[in-house]
Amino acid sequence: MLITISVKDQWALLPIGWFPEEIAVKTELLISASIIYTQTKIEDDLSKTIDYQYVSNEINNLKNVQFKLLETAVEYLINKLHKELHEKVDIQKITVEFKKLNIANSHTNCAFHGIFIEKSFV
Repeated sequence: MLITISVKDQWALLPIGWFPEEIAVKTELLISASIIYTQTKIEDDLSKTIDYQYVSNEINNLKNVQFKLLETAVEYLINKLHKELHEKVDIQKITVEFKKLNIANSHTNCAFHGIFIEKSFV
């Protein structure tokens, strides 16, 4: 069976930007991550599943890494989650979305700018 765990719209303030002033003020984001994996049997055992708190912690740890582009940060998180979890469960797909909330110098009337990356492992 396929199981999806997800963390939706976790708030983060990260040092992402091309220009020093962007990095200094940091970027306010809502970050979502979903991990789809296969399991033959559901067991009441945390060691045989993915801990949601682990995923939230990895999102929070992004504040310790500097990125120039949202795309780079998203790919970094996907690779980190896969590296740490692939031996525990059979990961099929990881998707990560970053929603940039405070859009500097933007004359658009949108709620956010963002990026969504999906990576398959089958």
